[in-house]
Amino acid sequence: TCEGEEVVNNCADCIAGVALPGESLAGDFPATACTVPGGAEALELWRLELEEPFVGSILLESEDFDTILGLLDRDCGPLSENDDCDQTTVNSCLQVDLDPGVYFLSVTSFEPGSAGTYNLTQPEMSKEVLARKLDALEAADPDVVATGNPGCIMQLRAGLAERNLDILVRH
Repeated sequence: TCEGEEVVNNCADCIAGVALPGESLAGDFPATACTVPGGAEALELWRLELEEPFVGSILLESEDFDTILGLLDRDCGPLSENDDCDQTTVNSCLQVDLDPGVYFLSVTSFEPGSAGTYNLTQPEMSKEVLARKLDALEAADPDVVATGNPGCIMQLRAGLAERNLDILVRH
């Protein structure tokens, strides 16, 4: 369980990282040794801290396993969960209307023992953040931009190509 700002029990190992608003995240599941309380399924948590309200969607996508996306409150109480966005996919999505505060996004699989890579995105917020980044890059006109986040690399490359900006993106 979580208490206040910190995870305080064995699930401390579940925290895969911090999900910044608008950031696309790439992960390898399972990256932690944590399991769903009372179960054997692997579980990872991403901490999401909102400074302003957010209305939109959160997507969990993988070509390797059948995803389940959960939203937990600051005390790790369940708020929402989704197994499949629709009948044509095994990806998960949540439509949310969140007040400012601390939340946790949970990543798990429908089939115990499954593993693979995944992407966790917030499309509406990601588009706003990307637009600001691209505006800044266009004004600065660098030859190369570097980032340590594989999700950001993909997002920046796509945005730069869409705007026909000739800037290399490196890891």
